[in-house]
Amino acid sequence: MFGYIAINKAEMKFKDYDVYQAYYCGLCRRLKECYGKRGQLTLSYDMTFLIVLLTGLYEPKTITGEIRCIAHPLEKHPTKINEYTDYAASMNLILSYYKCKDDWTDERKKKGYIAAKALEPKIKKIESNYPEKVRLIHSKLEEINQYEKKGETNLDLMAGLFGDIMAEIFAWEPDAWELSLRKIGFFLGKFIYLMDAYEDVEKDIENNSYNPLKEAFLQKTPEQFATECRTLLTMMMAECSREFEQLPILLHADILRNILYSGVWCRYTMKTRIRRTIMNDPYSVLGISRGATDDEIKKAYRALSRKYHPDANINNPNKDQAEAKFKEVQQAYQQIMHEREYGTTGSYGNGYGSSSGGYDGNNPNGGYGDFGGFDFGGFDFGGFGNFRGYSGQYQQRRSGATSNEGDLHMQAAANFINNGRYQEAINVLNGIDNKTAQWYYYSAIANSGIGNNVSALQHAREAARMEPNNIQYTTLVQRLENGGNWYRQQQGPYQTTFSSSGDWCVKLCIANLVCNLCCGGSGLCCGGSGMNGRHYI
Repeated sequence: MFGYIAINKAEMKFKDYDVYQAYYCGLCRRLKECYGKRGQLTLSYDMTFLIVLLTGLYEPKTITGEIRCIAHPLEKHPTKINEYTDYAASMNLILSYYKCKDDWTDERKKKGYIAAKALEPKIKKIESNYPEKVRLIHSKLEEINQYEKKGETNLDLMAGLFGDIMAEIFAWEPDAWELSLRKIGFFLGKFIYLMDAYEDVEKDIENNSYNPLKEAFLQKTPEQFATECRTLLTMMMAECSREFEQLPILLHADILRNILYSGVWCRYTMKTRIRRTIMNDPYSVLGISRGATDDEIKKAYRALSRKYHPDANINNPNKDQAEAKFKEVQQAYQQIMHEREYGTTGSYGNGYGSSSGGYDGNNPNGGYGDFGGFDFGGFDFGGFGNFRGYSGQYQQRRSGATSNEGDLHMQAAANFINNGRYQEAINVLNGIDNKTAQWYYYSAIANSGIGNNVSALQHAREAARMEPNNIQYTTLVQRLENGGNWYRQQQGPYQTTFSSSGDWCVKLCIANLVCNLCCGGSGLCCGGSGMNGRHYI
């Protein structure tokens, strides 16, 4: 299926990897035992995350075993299986089944038809076990299908529909944790939908298939497109991680944090690096090798120019895309001829955020660089600013809260700070044009967290200068002037508990953040006027 919610193996401890792999192998085993080899082919990393999440939260009885499989025939591999394994297997199969049906209905893919028919006998059992969940999944997928046929460009709407599906899947039972699990599923669903569109946009343009990011891809530079998509994805994961950190999970917490803070960015990193190389290599644009002769270059150039020339695409519904491709072909040919005439080799692979920030595709951990300004002009979010609540009954916006993009970015930065992800907070803050006193306050805390004490003190002083009566800001200045680097004194990389019991300033700052993020207070534990009077969820 999707495979976006996976681990970053390079950053995971060996023992944690073995545990994760055991759950993955357990899911594979139960798919085969319950739904045969065809069901086994639907194996998904995304559902493995769900198993680990529910297991960490509810700590059920888990059976450990060993199996051999086709992928590993020579040695046995450990498996971990519990009640959530069977549940995840059922949800995995339902999603795969309807995806195959859609492939046949929409694109007449024979593979989709064959796969759907093969899985159909197993679906009745799942429908009887989880009737409401199956009904909602089916209805939301139908909605997505209808909107796609109409060419809907509202990304928030489309991603939200898939978010609703994942919210229903993640809600195991109606208990105290249901709402948080729904929110995690909802934002992960939005993340998956956008990542899928981001990864497939070139292919969908070529095949004239639906993709809500097509216009943005064609209208933006590669760097702008990658950066703006990364911004949206970051906002979604900030909300998701905030809900996760509020759950009382101790079991497998490190595995889950590896996925949420690092693993989810692996596919983005890979795709961005590939796209950066291809789109900046003129030979790849013309579809020729670097050893091609001048005649071969001219032949490829003429063929593509004829294909994408505006005069040849007057009646083409995708004439704008054809024109953009035509310009790209022209530029590629001119670059190659220039290189050959003057003996330069060009510099390929530097198009995505090299000198100007943006995404650094060489960082496997998903380090973002400096986002710069967020220009969302190429996207029709249609209210993507509402992403922090779900749709319908799950939206929990506090009275007095605003929904502009700046506020949402501030909320995301606060979420990252509260979870000890200071660099991510700085990346989000760097994309906000309106630098308020609150912005400088957040930036001071985040910079102190990564050891940038000079910047931290400068920004704290600026916050206090802009709002001299705000005790939070003046107290922060005093503490930084007296010690500096205080925000790093944590017990662990994700905790907000500090080793120094006497560091009252740190605790005060955290208390205020938590107060405003969770309690809707106005600073100083609901007794002050911090955070500029804005309340975040």
